[in-house]
Amino acid sequence: MREIKFRAWNVSTKEWLDEDFSVSNDGKILYMGEEESYDVPSEFILMQFTGLHSKSGKEIWEGDVVNLGGEVNFGVYYHSAQAGFYLKDKRKGMSLSILETRGEVIGDIWENPKLLK
Repeated sequence: MREIKFRAWNVSTKEWLDEDFSVSNDGKILYMGEEESYDVPSEFILMQFTGLHSKSGKEIWEGDVVNLGGEVNFGVYYHSAQAGFYLKDKRKGMSLSILETRGEVIGDIWENPKLLK
């Protein structure tokens, strides 16, 4: 079973939220050690861990940019209709199954948006 973890990018400060948190079933942030939940501030973008690791063992998250050994980099996205993650470039989508044998995380779309261009 896949481990459920989240990370959050602050669009305003261009930094990752460095506090440990989880997300409740109603989409609110639960900070570790607190019982109260909070609405996700509008300046935060939540991303989920895919449950997969790159060929070097690095965790692969929604929003990461991966390279499969060629000249084209792929973004990792969540597809709600399929309830799963997929790779996407400008030409096509593809399964994540090849990531663990060939993929290498080289950044993410927030800190390094030019990696997909």
